[in-house]
Amino acid sequence: MYVRLPFAGYLLVAGIEEALAFIQAFQYRPEELRYLAHIRDYDAGFLDELSKLRFTGEILAMPEGRLRFLRSR
Repeated sequence: MYVRLPFAGYLLVAGIEEALAFIQAFQYRPEELRYLAHIRDYDAGFLDELSKLRFTGEILAMPEGRLRFLRSR
């Protein structure tokens, strides 16, 4: 997989622990679901599904602090 980098051809990996903590703790709080119900007529079943939403996938990442240089094709 190739990623277009918006700068000088390298990427520095930072913030992995924070990103993983956010993803693991992510959930819609009751006040957020009430707000969504208030701003739009969402189906109650959809809001119920959002209340149960949790990340269950796998995350692959480079180690924190690792530099990745762009490969030329």
